[in-house]
Amino acid sequence: MKWNSSKLNKCFIIFVFSLLSLEIKAVEKTVKELKEKRQKTWKDYLKQGAYSLFIEKDKGLSHLPYHEQQKILNKRNIKWDKLLEYYAEADYDSVTKNAPSFYKWGSHRAAAAYLSGLSFAKFNELKKSLKDLNRSISYKFKNPQVYFEKGKVLLSLDLLEKSFEAFQESIKRKNKKTMSTYYL
Repeated sequence: MKWNSSKLNKCFIIFVFSLLSLEIKAVEKTVKELKEKRQKTWKDYLKQGAYSLFIEKDKGLSHLPYHEQQKILNKRNIKWDKLLEYYAEADYDSVTKNAPSFYKWGSHRAAAAYLSGLSFAKFNELKKSLKDLNRSISYKFKNPQVYFEKGKVLLSLDLLEKSFEAFQESIKRKNKKTMSTYYL
């Protein structure tokens, strides 16, 4: 069989395209795996971060033995995980409906109010958002991000002096200094 340059070029081009196709498939698989890993890591991060925001000691449980306290907190954490799942899946309506059931618990109420405030903001229900963000602050929410979010809501409501104060508080608590300064 005699090979001319035209046939050789076609074979070479087909070979190159086959290699590129295999390379693209390998890259797509790697990208998909990395995306799944990031999503799992993000969910784990959110869960750990959320747990760290809870007040360790719920004064309403202090009269119970330690093991009983842990049982109750574990049950609450299961319910919290569901609320957090709603938020992660952008089911903000479910967050706003379920968050108030956490307000009676000293351990989870501040974080639940914060998530509810963020969720109301997604619907542009700014007055409800502000109410829940303020509730979160009054429940002594540990995360200073609440002041930044409150500042954004107040700014959207055109309450400039109050938003200025919230952004200053965010800066004071070393949270999103650059973004808070930008909004000032």
